[in-house]
Amino acid sequence: MAHVQQQWAAAERSYQEALQIKIEFNDRYSQALTLHQLGRVAEDQRQWDQAVAYVLPAAAIWASYNDHQLGLALRTLVRLRQAGGQGDIAARLAETLEISMEESEALLARVSNEQ
Repeated sequence: MAHVQQQWAAAERSYQEALQIKIEFNDRYSQALTLHQLGRVAEDQRQWDQAVAYVLPAAAIWASYNDHQLGLALRTLVRLRQAGGQGDIAARLAETLEISMEESEALLARVSNEQ
Protein backbone atom coordinates (compact mmCIF):
# COMPACT_ATOMS: atom_id res chain seq x y z
CA MET A 1 0.00 0.00 0.00
CA ALA A 2 2.84 2.41 0.78
CA HIS A 3 4.20 1.93 -2.74
CA VAL A 4 0.86 2.81 -4.31
CA GLN A 5 0.61 5.86 -2.07
CA GLN A 6 4.15 6.89 -3.06
CA GLN A 7 5.41 6.64 0.50
CA TRP A 8 8.79 5.52 -0.74
CA ALA A 9 10.63 5.08 2.56
CA ALA A 10 7.80 3.05 4.05
CA ALA A 11 7.46 0.96 0.90
CA GLU A 12 11.17 0.22 0.77
CA ARG A 13 11.24 -0.66 4.47
CA SER A 14 8.30 -3.06 4.05
CA TYR A 15 9.84 -4.75 1.02
CA GLN A 16 13.21 -5.02 2.78
CA GLU A 17 11.55 -6.66 5.78
CA ALA A 18 9.69 -9.07 3.50
CA LEU A 19 12.92 -9.86 1.67
CA GLN A 20 14.72 -10.65 4.93
CA ILE A 21 11.96 -13.06 5.95
CA LYS A 22 12.13 -14.80 2.56
CA ILE A 23 15.91 -15.05 2.89
CA GLU A 24 15.60 -16.49 6.40
CA PHE A 25 13.16 -19.13 5.14
CA ASN A 26 15.37 -19.77 2.10
CA ASP A 27 12.43 -18.97 -0.19
CA ARG A 28 14.54 -18.00 -3.16
CA TYR A 29 11.69 -17.98 -5.67
CA SER A 30 9.62 -15.52 -3.62
CA GLN A 31 12.65 -13.28 -3.18
CA ALA A 32 12.52 -12.47 -6.89
CA LEU A 33 9.19 -10.66 -6.79
CA THR A 34 10.21 -8.71 -3.70
CA LEU A 35 13.49 -7.72 -5.33
CA HIS A 36 11.58 -6.64 -8.41
CA GLN A 37 9.22 -4.57 -6.27
CA LEU A 38 12.21 -2.90 -4.61
CA GLY A 39 13.44 -2.14 -8.10
CA ARG A 40 10.11 -0.58 -9.01
CA VAL A 41 10.22 1.63 -5.90
CA ALA A 42 13.69 2.80 -6.91
CA GLU A 43 12.54 3.31 -10.51
CA ASP A 44 9.58 5.39 -9.36
CA GLN A 45 12.07 7.60 -7.54
CA ARG A 46 14.32 7.81 -10.62
CA GLN A 47 17.11 5.96 -8.81
CA TRP A 48 18.12 4.10 -11.97
CA ASP A 49 21.27 2.37 -10.70
CA GLN A 50 19.55 1.15 -7.55
CA ALA A 51 16.58 -0.10 -9.57
CA VAL A 52 18.88 -2.09 -11.87
CA ALA A 53 20.70 -3.49 -8.84
CA TYR A 54 17.43 -4.93 -7.54
CA VAL A 55 15.95 -6.10 -10.84
CA LEU A 56 19.01 -8.02 -12.04
CA PRO A 57 18.99 -10.56 -9.18
CA ALA A 58 15.24 -10.99 -9.66
CA ALA A 59 15.92 -11.77 -13.33
CA ALA A 60 18.58 -14.28 -12.34
CA ILE A 61 16.25 -16.07 -9.95
CA TRP A 62 13.42 -16.24 -12.49
CA ALA A 63 15.84 -17.43 -15.17
CA SER A 64 17.10 -20.19 -12.87
CA TYR A 65 13.50 -21.40 -12.54
CA ASN A 66 12.89 -20.94 -16.27
CA ASP A 67 9.94 -18.82 -15.19
CA HIS A 68 7.91 -16.59 -17.48
CA GLN A 69 8.31 -13.78 -14.93
CA LEU A 70 11.75 -13.22 -16.43
CA GLY A 71 9.87 -11.21 -19.06
CA LEU A 72 8.68 -8.85 -16.33
CA ALA A 73 12.25 -8.18 -15.25
CA LEU A 74 13.39 -7.74 -18.86
CA ARG A 75 10.63 -5.21 -19.56
CA THR A 76 11.65 -3.29 -16.45
CA LEU A 77 15.30 -3.33 -17.56
CA VAL A 78 14.31 -2.02 -21.01
CA ARG A 79 12.36 0.80 -19.34
CA LEU A 80 15.29 1.60 -17.08
CA ARG A 81 17.69 1.67 -20.01
CA GLN A 82 15.39 4.04 -21.91
CA ALA A 83 14.60 6.28 -18.95
CA GLY A 84 17.94 6.44 -17.23
CA GLY A 85 20.41 6.05 -20.03
CA GLN A 86 21.73 2.90 -18.41
CA GLY A 87 23.88 1.86 -21.35
CA ASP A 88 25.55 -0.99 -19.50
CA ILE A 89 22.35 -2.90 -18.74
CA ALA A 90 22.96 -5.43 -21.51
CA ALA A 91 26.45 -6.15 -20.19
CA ARG A 92 25.23 -6.43 -16.62
CA LEU A 93 22.37 -8.70 -17.71
CA ALA A 94 24.77 -10.89 -19.67
CA GLU A 95 27.01 -11.24 -16.63
CA THR A 96 24.07 -11.90 -14.29
CA LEU A 97 22.47 -14.55 -16.50
CA GLU A 98 25.84 -15.94 -17.62
CA ILE A 99 25.00 -15.48 -21.29
CA SER A 100 26.80 -13.77 -24.13
CA MET A 101 26.48 -10.07 -24.78
CA GLU A 102 24.75 -10.92 -28.07
CA GLU A 103 22.17 -13.07 -26.29
CA SER A 104 21.58 -10.32 -23.75
CA GLU A 105 21.09 -7.66 -26.43
CA ALA A 106 18.75 -10.00 -28.31
CA LEU A 107 16.63 -10.59 -25.20
CA LEU A 108 16.35 -6.87 -24.52
CA ALA A 109 15.64 -6.08 -28.18
CA ARG A 110 12.90 -8.71 -28.35
CA VAL A 111 11.22 -7.33 -25.24
CA SER A 112 11.62 -3.76 -26.48
CA ASN A 113 9.98 -4.66 -29.79
CA GLU A 114 7.05 -6.29 -27.97
CA GLN A 115 6.24 -3.09 -26.08
